[in-house]
Amino acid sequence: MTDLIKNILIRNNYAVISSSLKEFTIFYQSQGVSVNVIHVVNYHKELILTKEQYLHIKEQIISLFEKKGFSDIKIFTLILTENIESAHEINAEDPLSWIYDTKQNRIITYETQVHDFYGIRRLLEQVPYTSSSNIKSKHSRKLSFLENNPAPMNTALVFLNIIVFLGLEIFGSTSDLSYMIEKGALYLPYLIYRHQYHRLFTCMFMHFGYTHLAYNMLALYLLGEYVEPVSGKSRYLILYLLSGLGASSFSLIFALLKEDSVVSAGASGAVFGVMGALLYIVIHHRGHFYTITLPKLLLLIGYSIFSGITSAETDNAAHIGGLITGFILAVLLYREKEDATYES
Repeated sequence: MTDLIKNILIRNNYAVISSSLKEFTIFYQSQGVSVNVIHVVNYHKELILTKEQYLHIKEQIISLFEKKGFSDIKIFTLILTENIESAHEINAEDPLSWIYDTKQNRIITYETQVHDFYGIRRLLEQVPYTSSSNIKSKHSRKLSFLENNPAPMNTALVFLNIIVFLGLEIFGSTSDLSYMIEKGALYLPYLIYRHQYHRLFTCMFMHFGYTHLAYNMLALYLLGEYVEPVSGKSRYLILYLLSGLGASSFSLIFALLKEDSVVSAGASGAVFGVMGALLYIVIHHRGHFYTITLPKLLLLIGYSIFSGITSAETDNAAHIGGLITGFILAVLLYREKEDATYES
């Protein structure tokens, strides 16, 4: 089991420091003076480890990285064991620690412990699939992308947008405004006078041409790969849909104020919502999340908004509305701590 987790972490850009004791292995990712450390403990029956020894080892690891010149050190401990009760006695007061049940291949967390540590949850969820892959046929291994995909809901949303676009293209032209209005694009007169409120929802899955689709789906794919693993599939879907509705609502309000009857469609409002959620997550993690830093993300957001403002065909109200909605939803939905749960 230790070797499986080691291989997964190394494939995800973790460096490893081997200990003289085979039961203890240290993995880390660093950038500048910041380092994220994962301390893996193989807590088998023969290993005697007290709470005091456990805490002393963590202090020694912190000291090790301080000597290497790091000042921002975050250390997370993963205890691999079948003896759940004994392991919990050791790590019960440590918020940055989980138990991994090696018998049932499941993560065990308690109410005082973090829900995630820089995406480690999605990596550990790959362990059951990786361990069983040794007995799979070559044909079944082709499904590994689906099994190990860290953001399945995001991938599904990308495919859904593509399928809707292709369906619209088969029966008409997505560059034809009249056709897009007929099929559900956001259009103020139809929404106000015909009460077709479903357009607030349907418009977020429609795109004007291949370029419009490609830009939005690329952005969604890249951003969602960061947000979904730390929010979960259900919360990510809620974030996407409500951000899209928030973007449509902002667009509608702005159109009413301007007395403008433009036709609007696209997933960009929802994409900006994901971007807004990522902004909150980065701020929550003190300006550094994976390889994303706060200045880089603010530059991306600023450039995206500026590009929209300088383009006459861009629905800037939807972009800003989606960004604000996504940020607010992240404040409400994103949690590092959850109630005491046993999660597989």
